[in-house]
Amino acid sequence: MAKTVPQVDEEKPEVGRDSSQGSTTVGGLDAEVVAASKKLRNPLAGIPRDELFHDVEGFAAEKDLIDILDLLKKGALAAQSPKDYENIAELNEEDKHFLRLEQTKRWKQPWMMYFMTSKLY
Repeated sequence: MAKTVPQVDEEKPEVGRDSSQGSTTVGGLDAEVVAASKKLRNPLAGIPRDELFHDVEGFAAEKDLIDILDLLKKGALAAQSPKDYENIAELNEEDKHFLRLEQTKRWKQPWMMYFMTSKLY
């Protein structure tokens, strides 16, 4: 039976032990389920824009990518709100067009690319 994934953004749940089975629980939920939920959560969600841009600028400087800093900032904004990219003022219509294509024409790449990617894993 599949377990539901809890919301982990709420207040900190109590951590304890389920004495009947010896497993660790978090707020009454299996600790493994909570850990999986945290891994799946968007790591950029909730970061203020100025902090996000500061992180992007640091990354660009570290990786010598200053020449594409504007693109990296746009990418970070789109990654932070992937379902709401239509309302991001920094994205122009061409940017939004290509993001729409990612949703509507997901399999438009050459099949050899998918084959090669699958062989890497």
